[in-house]
Amino acid sequence: MTNVLVTGGTGFLAGWTIRKLLEKNYVVQTTVRSLEKSEKVITMLNNEGVDTTNLSFKVADLTKPDGWSNAMENMDYVIHTASPLGGDNHENPELIPIAKKKVWKMC
Repeated sequence: MTNVLVTGGTGFLAGWTIRKLLEKNYVVQTTVRSLEKSEKVITMLNNEGVDTTNLSFKVADLTKPDGWSNAMENMDYVIHTASPLGGDNHENPELIPIAKKKVWKMC
């Protein structure tokens, strides 16, 4: 089976990406800032009738180096949808480079 890492698992774009990958029988791993947030993703997918058997989670935050090597382990593909945006910080010009460069350093 093909293993795909989707970064930013609780985001809107990641949610749809994860759903489509699971529906096409990929093994999906996604990153969340804390494991408690994984429940949100599972609940959303289950409410839509999506089988989450092939979904797993790793803790990783774009603003920190911890967890990324572990999240990337044994992945065939990475779909980078994570962004440090949220709340009132969507116009902070320092955040875009974080989202763009983090995954490139890991590959």
